[in-house]
Amino acid sequence: WWAADGSFSGQGDVVYVHEGCALIVDYKFGRVPVPAAASNMQLAALAKLAFDNLAGVKVVFCAILQPFASRQEPRVVRYQLADVPQLRRYFGNLLAEAARPGARLVPGEEQCRYCRARAACPACSELMVRETQADVAALWADWSPEKKAEAVRLAGLAKKWAEAVERKAKADLKDGLSIPGFSLGAGKSMFKVTDTQG
Repeated sequence: WWAADGSFSGQGDVVYVHEGCALIVDYKFGRVPVPAAASNMQLAALAKLAFDNLAGVKVVFCAILQPFASRQEPRVVRYQLADVPQLRRYFGNLLAEAARPGARLVPGEEQCRYCRARAACPACSELMVRETQADVAALWADWSPEKKAEAVRLAGLAKKWAEAVERKAKADLKDGLSIPGFSLGAGKSMFKVTDTQG
């Protein structure tokens, strides 16, 4: 689905429509809980897109199912046609701010967790450099439990960032591009054992 003005797109995992009502279900299989339905930006965006794309729909219900993070019944949020102007303003302001020249980038584990641009993002790179310069062994005992939790989350982000950088570097090297100090190895060779006794 695309927004009526073409400004953004999105799609729920499952969409049911019946007599002017729509139910959008989004599945999350991670173990980190996502924001609750009532405050979930993704669900609000999907509701806006549903009103823009589903003719005759007057009410949209949105729910997240996250079986590995919660065994509770899914929370559902309800949007009505009267909410559309507010949703339009909200996402319009967000997109305008994001596209503004010199807009401030705010990297972090939560907001960068699923971003595919981690390896190319200057703010994420700066965050990784800054955080990895800390002497964890010396500072760990002085950190609060909250700081330790933040560090563990950032370690996960750092792993994903490093994996993304390595994938990009390997792709460049395979395409014949030069990265000083690095080259592709011959890789593992396969062989078949035909004489098990030998």
